[in-house]
Amino acid sequence: MLYSHQVRISIFGINKRKMLTKAKIKFLQSLQHKKFRQLYHRFIIDGDKTVRELINSDFIIETIYAEPWWLNKFNSLINVSTEVVEVGSEALQNISTLQSANGVVAVAEIPASGVVAAVEKKLCIALDNINDPGNLGTVIRIAEWFGIDTILCSETCVDAFNPKVVNAAKGSLFRTNIHYLNLQYYFSKNNSKVFGAVLDGENIFKAELSSSGIILIGSEAHGISNELYPFITHSISIPAYGKAESLNAGVATGIICAEFLKRYYNQV
Repeated sequence: MLYSHQVRISIFGINKRKMLTKAKIKFLQSLQHKKFRQLYHRFIIDGDKTVRELINSDFIIETIYAEPWWLNKFNSLINVSTEVVEVGSEALQNISTLQSANGVVAVAEIPASGVVAAVEKKLCIALDNINDPGNLGTVIRIAEWFGIDTILCSETCVDAFNPKVVNAAKGSLFRTNIHYLNLQYYFSKNNSKVFGAVLDGENIFKAELSSSGIILIGSEAHGISNELYPFITHSISIPAYGKAESLNAGVATGIICAEFLKRYYNQV
């Protein structure tokens, strides 16, 4: 029987008994904070389905911490080069970012930021000052749902590898290209159409849209930054028929993407 502070490490079929030290727990818990994710270039992934999608992605997995039932079901999916640590439910809860741990936690490398691929001939999403992790995670899922593979984030957006973003985005995080950059500089060097979501924009259901361009979404609290307004080539808005004060960024992005794809689904 394993005590809550002990684990069994299984690598290449060889089991070694080892303590889950306080130092290791502290390291895993530190990954909930941006400065340590940036320091170690690692992030934490929680939950059965999300970890299984991680395994099927191109991300490099460092360690998987899992309860025996999970390993019995899914051990065959894990690459032999990945360190596997068998833990009890109490130990897993100590390193989980969820209120109730769900069988498995993984640690993966944060991929190096690559060059932004050309977006002139396709739709992509740009996010300005999105601070809410749930909103960013939702936008990532929406982007993948509608076949949009590139998201440009201002440098003031929440970190995509924040555990709350990872949990909200689910496996879509592993299949979407997310870039953090100075949007003002990027727009100044790019000739794409920019569809800015603003309160006084043209009704999106009547506006002339395009099968390519950048959908620019600002924060719910402040909207699009003033310095980005000059780069908006088409101002669009979602008309309100009720009394709700506003829509959050995730909901607005979903409605806008649906309208774009409705018009041009035969071309994308």
